[in-house]
Amino acid sequence: MTYNIDSFHIKELENFTLSINNELVKKAPNWQVFSEGNVTKVIIDIGCETDGIKGTWDFEKLTISIEDIEIYGKFSGTSYHEILKPLFSRSEGKLRAIVVWEGGDSVEMLTVEDGVITEENMLR
Repeated sequence: MTYNIDSFHIKELENFTLSINNELVKKAPNWQVFSEGNVTKVIIDIGCETDGIKGTWDFEKLTISIEDIEIYGKFSGTSYHEILKPLFSRSEGKLRAIVVWEGGDSVEMLTVEDGVITEENMLR
């Protein structure tokens, strides 16, 4: 049984992008792509019961500008460790989020800045 996430609250999202490459496609192969006017949006399924990663596709730079990340519930712990963190390690920009683990046993401040991941326990 995996340890799952109860909630993931984004506090800061500054020019946070993922490169569209083989690693991204291997880790998260199920995408929904759709247009909103002249903009191409994408939702990337990360294997848990939420939408996953939402963003805008930049065809020239081959990146996705992240607009939201939903991760909680069944399989979210596995998705976090096996999909999100490896993708975050190859990201650009900045993300700060509060991750509340199952039952509130652990609360962490996740900071990702240009691929460097820091997790700080907030209950100490």
